Amino acid sequence: MANDIIQMPENFGTYDLNGTKVALTPALIKQNICATLTDVEVFNFGFLCQQNNLNPFTRGIQAGGGDIF
Repeated sequence: MANDIIQMPENFGTYDLNGTKVALTPALIKQNICATLTDVEVFNFGFLCQQNNLNPFTRGIQAGGGDIF
């Protein structure tokens, strides 16, 4: 099981951003939330948002030691 590869999903769900529905994609996480995250951290962040219904655009969750871009 330790050698299993987890595939990155296309998106981690849609979230409200100022009245617009935005898909939380791995690229969006890296470009707009925290550019320094590794792929594993991006997956963990997106999965955490998805499973706990946390909206990263309302600062319900932060990535990268509190840095929000």
